[in-house]
Amino acid sequence: MAFSYTKQQQSVIDVRNRNVLVAAAAGSGKTAVLVERVIQMVLNQEISMDQLLVVTFTRAAASEMRERISDALNKALSQKYQPEIREQLALLPSADITTIHSFCLKVIRENYSLLGLEPDFRIGEEAEIEILAEEAMSELLEAEYEAADNEFLHFARSFSGDTGDEPVETILRRVYSAAQGMALPEQWLDFVVSQLTVENKEDLKKNSLFQILWQELAVKLTEAQGEWEILADFTIAPELSAFQGQTEYFGNCLQICRECLLKNNYDGIVRLLRTYEAPAMPRNRKGIEPQILAEVKQKIENLRNIFLDLQPYFQNDLTENLQITQNMYRLSRELRRLVLAYEQRFQEKKQKQSLIDFNDIEHMALQLLRDENGKRTEIAERYRHQYRQVIIDEYQDTNEVQDSILELVSGVPERPNSFMVGDIKQSIYKFRQARPEIFQKKYLTYGDISSDYAKIDMQTNFRSRPEVLKLVNYVFRSIMTMEAAGINYDDSAKFVFPQIQDLEENYRPKLLLIEKESYQTETESVDRETLEAEIIAREIISLLDSEKPVYDKKTGVWRPVQIEDIAILMRSPSKAPAVYAEVFLRHGLPLMAEEGKAYFMTSEVKTLTDFLKTIDNPRDDLALLGVLCSVIFEFEPVDLARIKIETEAEFYFEALRQYHHKFADAGETPISDKAEPGKTRQTTWQKVDFFLKEWTTLKEAAYTLTISELIDLILERSYYSMLVALQPNGKQRTLNLQAFVEQIRLFEEKEKSNLFRFLKLLEKIKSLDLSFGQPVMEVSKAVRIMSIHKSKGLEFPVVFLAQLGKAFNIRDITAPVVLKEDYGIVLSDIDYQNRIVRESFHKPILKTLLRREILEEEQRLLYVALTRAREYLYLVGTVRLAEKAVEKWEAAVDTGQPYEIDGFFGQIRKREYLLAATSYLDFMMPALLTAAEYGLIEQQWVVDDRETATEMDRVDLAKVEGGEQETSENQGLDKEIGQRLMETESDAATEIEENTEASGIWRLREYQLDPATAIPFYPDYPYPELVREKITTSVSEEKQRFTPEDMPSGQFAAAASVRGSLYHKVLAILPWQMTSQELPVFLQSLVNKKMITAEELGMIDERDLTGILQSQLWQRMQAAAEKSRIKREQPFILAIPLHSGQITEQKMLQGVIDVFFEEDGALVLVDYKTDRLSGSDKQAAAVLQERYGYQMKSYRQALEMISGLPVKESYLYSISRQMAVLIEKK
Repeated sequence: MAFSYTKQQQSVIDVRNRNVLVAAAAGSGKTAVLVERVIQMVLNQEISMDQLLVVTFTRAAASEMRERISDALNKALSQKYQPEIREQLALLPSADITTIHSFCLKVIRENYSLLGLEPDFRIGEEAEIEILAEEAMSELLEAEYEAADNEFLHFARSFSGDTGDEPVETILRRVYSAAQGMALPEQWLDFVVSQLTVENKEDLKKNSLFQILWQELAVKLTEAQGEWEILADFTIAPELSAFQGQTEYFGNCLQICRECLLKNNYDGIVRLLRTYEAPAMPRNRKGIEPQILAEVKQKIENLRNIFLDLQPYFQNDLTENLQITQNMYRLSRELRRLVLAYEQRFQEKKQKQSLIDFNDIEHMALQLLRDENGKRTEIAERYRHQYRQVIIDEYQDTNEVQDSILELVSGVPERPNSFMVGDIKQSIYKFRQARPEIFQKKYLTYGDISSDYAKIDMQTNFRSRPEVLKLVNYVFRSIMTMEAAGINYDDSAKFVFPQIQDLEENYRPKLLLIEKESYQTETESVDRETLEAEIIAREIISLLDSEKPVYDKKTGVWRPVQIEDIAILMRSPSKAPAVYAEVFLRHGLPLMAEEGKAYFMTSEVKTLTDFLKTIDNPRDDLALLGVLCSVIFEFEPVDLARIKIETEAEFYFEALRQYHHKFADAGETPISDKAEPGKTRQTTWQKVDFFLKEWTTLKEAAYTLTISELIDLILERSYYSMLVALQPNGKQRTLNLQAFVEQIRLFEEKEKSNLFRFLKLLEKIKSLDLSFGQPVMEVSKAVRIMSIHKSKGLEFPVVFLAQLGKAFNIRDITAPVVLKEDYGIVLSDIDYQNRIVRESFHKPILKTLLRREILEEEQRLLYVALTRAREYLYLVGTVRLAEKAVEKWEAAVDTGQPYEIDGFFGQIRKREYLLAATSYLDFMMPALLTAAEYGLIEQQWVVDDRETATEMDRVDLAKVEGGEQETSENQGLDKEIGQRLMETESDAATEIEENTEASGIWRLREYQLDPATAIPFYPDYPYPELVREKITTSVSEEKQRFTPEDMPSGQFAAAASVRGSLYHKVLAILPWQMTSQELPVFLQSLVNKKMITAEELGMIDERDLTGILQSQLWQRMQAAAEKSRIKREQPFILAIPLHSGQITEQKMLQGVIDVFFEEDGALVLVDYKTDRLSGSDKQAAAVLQERYGYQMKSYRQALEMISGLPVKESYLYSISRQMAVLIEKK
């Protein structure tokens, strides 16, 4: 059955001979319709492929469109052979279906000589261009300081801070970037200066920002009038007469402001606000109902805040504003000169290396297409006559330069043939100078389908389930308004959705709110990420277990959800992928991060770059320590500390040399450095000797080798590639390393660079989060994590939108220079001698406009994120100070203008609420609270009552609001004992653990463990000879060193270790109520969820696990689990006093307790063992007692001291023997 287009889609396909703007909502079949339009025009011989220009946003989109056109033409050819179609297929590979930058590059390459370019010019790498830009800026400022011009010195002194010239550089780069987004950069800079050219007060009043200020004042006064009228109605009542003073005071303020507004009397408002001081609340409040009193106080508070909000606009009178503006004019004039001087130096540097950047591409193309008078050149006329149809995709993200270029090659105005497709609700690239107002201006002025400039709305969404779309409609009808978002989410913007197959599944979106007291510091921010990652991981596991159906677009059938169907979206991932990777690894969930910019900062690549840094500059201590502690040289913290203690060098490389020389001359290593009897461990001196020899060899080679050749030599001599492959996740690590080395080879093909310059390039990439190639990802069947920007144009069966409580980034508003393209630049007037900063009215009003612009784009980003979901949508956010947040959201629920959409009723949020939003939760929550009542979303709170993501309580949102709480199975013993277990990492122990990191190694010399802070252990540690061993040692390591020699070794040991880890992994998640009959299904589900492999499943003997399930010990554990009195996989770290004569030293001991549970007021300790044992059960029990007795004593005493409860029984459970061995009983 042929696909049937909607009426709107058919109009898009059929409309001809006019300029058309298509507003295509997310999932509305835009690409399919564009392809069909092209195909129909070609098949009807209205146009040839070489007469078509299609501009897409990405290369992938261009490739997809070309492929779809090819498929359609081939299909038509197979139905009926036509030479004309064959001809079009031949033209298709060279057809101009391309990105805007590729098209501009084509124009430049065809006319490069007119621009003075060399024929071998190329587009520079992002980091490469950035280094040139930095050099140009540095040279410019150096030359300016040398010239010592008064205007420059005044500018520099005004904005230079304690960090030097960095603020000045930031200002110049930012203004330069904004200018490059304009069609005529120099003319725009002239406009900037002209906006601040004033001679008198009347000139000030003519400024566009002054006019906007009055508009803002009128809105504020209207808002205040509404609040005041309600207050006045309240205070008429006798019992509220005490509040008459507040009513009269604010009424007088309103009257004065209204009169000043009518008379354009700016100074009158300044005088009012300078003396503004709201009267105190009356103390006599007897007889007033609490609810009424609260409402009155809220109205007074609202009025007080409205007038306080006006104060920044009216800080100075017009005379003072005139003086400040004239001072700003002086600064702006110098700013203009410096930006143009910087541009000239930057261009010269690029020209010397035959480089251009993306800004150059656009401006050079525009230079070729438009003459000095703004008319089309002959080149533009040639393209204009060639292209009979110009199709522009993602038009909402076009900037001013791009729009000018595309208009010059189109037929406008004589022959309208531009076909623009986009959705202003999805314009999210302001940081790339995108101007959504270009789209919006046309949308508001274009007419219906019959006019020469027509617009068509495509609203029907074919991507997402109705449950997702209903929620999106409901939320955005309440927040996307002209005042707060620049667009109304009305009937022409809302989604329409067709009827689809109902599988009687619960497709309702789900909101998960995590309550946390605070996350202001960087550490707490990471903790927030961990909390959200933990919740999302658990939801994913639950989702995979449920096998909910999703539609497979490739096969055209419904199937159970798979892990590769899931995506986690974030506003700004930053460090989040690393946090999620750690959490997901713990849950056995594969994760793939789409943010590949900094893949070269992974440990395996960083070790290699640290090696290069050390060869280039051995005095780079951080890089040197990174190399020494790597798998290549294996220096331990005790080695590093010993070297530093035995030497007096300032730099660590010199310390290595001194240490090497000092003990080589002595003919032996220091007594503290000798290996233990029977050990083959390298001494510290031997490690130093090996490193210095390798470093010397590589340093000498670096003088003659290229960077890639030097890296090859490092890899060859160190066997580093093999060492990386042997690490956990070795395959992915190897791919990262290979990708990095390959990128270096590609870099060298473009630029012959020395080691110093290359390392500088890498530092620039790191500092600016730029790209340096793209890593090859090993895992395709994995959860994907990416930014909302990266997800644009994609769709996923399951979407988790995280970080909803994260505050918006508004740094641009707080900068000393505030910029908005249509209004110019506003600077602070800085008296650097007296350290006084003054602001004119321009700055607060421009900051208001900028904040509004930021919030508009944040709404659009939220819209993009929500519309990526096909079947299942999860919203995840962490709430700080939850009670206050809920109060704020609830207060906004019943305010605003009522609306009805899809049969549901709500309120359009008030302008002031939306403009005060600080996060996505602020945008959505008032609507979501009522959406839950309609059944549009399922809402749950996740309460983090222990500041950790390992165990959390979950309660329904409605019960939180009602003051109820549900106790989960994760409370009980876990809450009482688990917290203390984690707290055993005392401050002293934590400090030792942190000091094992290279970055903190210098604290080792100064650190002394206070025995008073350590947890007491055995009064006489049985192995004092280990005092000089690693700072932190696990119980299993101690056990392995001092046990009989009959343990498995070699390959058998490796296989036993894998098998043991596998059994422990399964037992850690085996449901307590599992039965023997359910076990095979459960094990297979672990394979389906990628938690274990099929090969690993083959290593598990179900009889072993059945034996556990049928044991008396398991029944006791089940009983404890029903009472929430059991805990699995509990780590601990303890400090052990080591006695050697009169000296007491400390050793850190760590371990993981498999299971413990409470029974009759005491604890029972259980540890699983997978050893293969010969002999009778009695003999096997004796072997286990001998091997693991010390370990179990360690666990028992640790558990008793930390929990405060006695351990009445300790068991070793032998999995292979299916028997429990009692080790201790009290």
